[in-house]
Amino acid sequence: MALEVYKKGQGSAARITTAIGLGLFGLFGLYDLYTKGLDSWDTVAFAGIQWRMIVAVIVAAGCAALVAWIVNGRKATDFLIVTESELKKVSWPTRRELQRQTTVVIAFTVLLGLIIFFADLLFVALMRRLFIG
Repeated sequence: MALEVYKKGQGSAARITTAIGLGLFGLFGLYDLYTKGLDSWDTVAFAGIQWRMIVAVIVAAGCAALVAWIVNGRKATDFLIVTESELKKVSWPTRRELQRQTTVVIAFTVLLGLIIFFADLLFVALMRRLFIG
């Protein structure tokens, strides 16, 4: 049985993005495993190679196989193809619209923060009058 790419040419951007994201996630995990692994791994070596290196290589191969399986699996690939096709249908805002909408969100957030701040000051003043005197 030859290894083939399932639905070749479809959803390639989503597949590549997913593979890069999962690959980076795996690399960070491998780095953490290698640098913060068990201290006893360094005491035993096989043919001059530390155990932590052997384990890291085995885990890296497993991660690579897992990423390939996820990105090329039938269900995952169908999901990524549908996701990419739906994203192509999205009507993205222009730069001017995005700036205007961002300004509205920031202004509303600041206004809401000020309202909560002054409500809190009022609440603290009322509680002090009631309980302190």
